[in-house]
Amino acid sequence: MRLNSVKTVLGMGVLALLFSFQNCSNAKFTSKDGSESLLSSGDNTSGNNNGEDGSCVPTDVGSSKVVKVLFLVDTSGSNVPDANGPGTDPQKQWRTRTLTEFISRYNANPNFYYGLITFQGSSAKAQITTNNTASFSNDPAVVDDGVNRFKALKDTGGTPYKAALTAAKSLIQKDLTVNSSQKASYVVVMISDGQAKDYKDPSQILPDVSAIKNLAPSQISLNSVYYYAATYDDSQTKYLKNISLVGGGSFITANANQTLNIDNLIRVPPAGCQ
Repeated sequence: MRLNSVKTVLGMGVLALLFSFQNCSNAKFTSKDGSESLLSSGDNTSGNNNGEDGSCVPTDVGSSKVVKVLFLVDTSGSNVPDANGPGTDPQKQWRTRTLTEFISRYNANPNFYYGLITFQGSSAKAQITTNNTASFSNDPAVVDDGVNRFKALKDTGGTPYKAALTAAKSLIQKDLTVNSSQKASYVVVMISDGQAKDYKDPSQILPDVSAIKNLAPSQISLNSVYYYAATYDDSQTKYLKNISLVGGGSFITANANQTLNIDNLIRVPPAGCQ
C-alpha cells in the first residue's frame, strides 16, 4: 500500500475527531455536535497512513458509534536520565500531555471508552480498571484514576512489547465477549521510545499482532507512535512499523520536546465501507 503523511489537528473551540478508516481513508467520524476538524500539515510529526481506496465512498459515521481506544504506553527506564543520556521523557510530561489532551477533547462523547496498559521490565499492567480488573471505561472518574496511576508509576526496566500485546489481546477478547452487542471499533495505540526487548527480531512480533487483529478483523486496528528526544533512530522503529502494518493502522514519529495531537494517527475500522 502507498503511505500518506499524517496531519496534525489545529484550531480553536470544539475540534472534531477525523479518523482515517481502514480501506476508506476519506471517511469521517463526526463529533457530537457535527462540527469538523481544522487540518493543516504539522512540522512535529512524520508518518504513514495506509493508502486510499478509490472505490470507497466517503461516509459520515454518526457519533453513536462505540469506539474503544486502548493505549499501550511504554514506562521503561529509557524515559528517565541515567549514565547513558538525559532520558526520552523525564517526569512523563510528553506522554501525560499526549494522553490527557486526547481524552479531554472527547470526554463529552459517551460513545468513547478508554483503556490504558503500561509496560516495563518483563510485564504489562492495566491502569484503567473496574473492580481491580482491566477494562474499558467512559466514566471520567475511572479514566482519571487510571491516568493518575500511570503518572505515579516509576519508569524502569526494559521494553516488553510481547507482554503489552498479550495484555491487549486479553482485554479486547474479554470485552468482545461481554459486550458483543455494541459492535464497537477497537483502536489500539502503542506508544514507545524504543525497540522491543522480548522479541529477537521484528518478524517475531507479527503473529502476536495478527492474533489481536484476527479477534475481529473488521472491528480492530493497531496503530503505533515512536517518540524520541534529541536523536531519531530509525532502527528503533521496526517493531512499531510492523504493528501498524499488520494491524491495519498508522505509524508516526514524534519529537518528545514538542506537542503531538494523535487524532489523525488513529484508524477506526468501519463495520463496512460503502
